[in-house]
Amino acid sequence: MAGGNRVSATTVRRWVMEVIELLAARAPRLERTLRQVIRKGCHVVLVDGTLIGTRRRTGADNRRNYSGKHKAHSLLFLALTDDKGLLLWLSAARLGRSSEITTAPTTS
Repeated sequence: MAGGNRVSATTVRRWVMEVIELLAARAPRLERTLRQVIRKGCHVVLVDGTLIGTRRRTGADNRRNYSGKHKAHSLLFLALTDDKGLLLWLSAARLGRSSEITTAPTTS
């Protein structure tokens, strides 16, 4: 994007980070999503976690994203879907060493 449009890579990176912050601020919260599900009369929601692989980090941050279960560096995401499989909510990235069962109650 930067090279073909005569815009510096730093400017493009700043724009991308601003858009990410804007989208994160507008993302629905878990409590609001669950209230909407109840209002619609849905009785079943599915919670599933997935690990997205990342590069190995250096220094003290190295072990934080390491999943011993999967033997890989990764980030954990939790997804909430309805009974038809439609995505209702997606969590923010969590440390790869976390498990779904311990992350779910603290996620908002």
